[in-house]
Amino acid sequence: MKKKITIVVPAYNESENILPLLDEINAVVINENKYDWIVQFVDDCSTDNTWEVISSLEKYDGISIKAIRFSSNFGKEPALVAGLTSSVDSDAIIFMDADLQHPPKLIPQFLRKWEAGYKNISGIRSSADDYTWFKRISSNLFYSVMNFFGDIELPRGLTDFKLIDKNIAKEFLKFKEKTVMFRGLIEWLGFKKCYIEFVAPARLNGEAAYSFRKLSTLALNSFTSFSLLPLKIAGTLGALILIGCSLLVAYMLITEAIGTQVFTPLAYFVVFNTFLTGTVLSSIGFIAVYIGRIHVQVVDRPLYVISDEVEK
Repeated sequence: MKKKITIVVPAYNESENILPLLDEINAVVINENKYDWIVQFVDDCSTDNTWEVISSLEKYDGISIKAIRFSSNFGKEPALVAGLTSSVDSDAIIFMDADLQHPPKLIPQFLRKWEAGYKNISGIRSSADDYTWFKRISSNLFYSVMNFFGDIELPRGLTDFKLIDKNIAKEFLKFKEKTVMFRGLIEWLGFKKCYIEFVAPARLNGEAAYSFRKLSTLALNSFTSFSLLPLKIAGTLGALILIGCSLLVAYMLITEAIGTQVFTPLAYFVVFNTFLTGTVLSSIGFIAVYIGRIHVQVVDRPLYVISDEVEK
């Protein structure tokens, strides 16, 4: 029997890109006929006619089409998890975006690495045609901070464009986390892995679904998922302030005793009390982030809800 490979494609308002994407995928996989191919769409409750376009598709030149639609806009990370969950019976799963910024022409390179024994092959974006200076700087900053303070090493430019073996998919489903950073968890799992660099072309149609707010939320979730640094900073800063305040009190007492004090005790008190108040508030903010994550985990709501499903 042929091995089965599923291509998982999260989509949000990508109605104009669905058919061009399938055309490019078909042009590649038609030469990889030793495998059975499935394209699994995950519609993140698009507000345009993305679902209508997907659900109207028939079997595409030998590529089987499967699709699920969320009941609400849960986000890309849950969409990736949903695609993996529904494709866990495949021998390998490829994840790629619907906007053609993950070039389908690289699929054969992913396959050759997989056939050579690699279980986790990830795309590394070396550059992008539509990168602004802000995106480039913020991306570099994100990976620098994650790699310096986090518990895992993320290659700079790591993307969700990847191929994973069925063994990784099965291990991934053991995770119970409700706040997911997909690429980080896949990296954390380990296994034999390698990377393929690519230049991301500009979006074919439409605008990017990730707003600055969504990107900021993803960065915060990623950081708190793999690092306890904010809590450690809060504790260390508190200890330093206690030591500093103790030394200041000793200095004030000594200068008062020998009569050489320049500033009044009230001046010192006001400055350090203000600093201490800011430190306490920032520490509470960091702690609140982790308490919020605990709350989400304990409430145990589903990561996503499926409202419709088709298979052709």
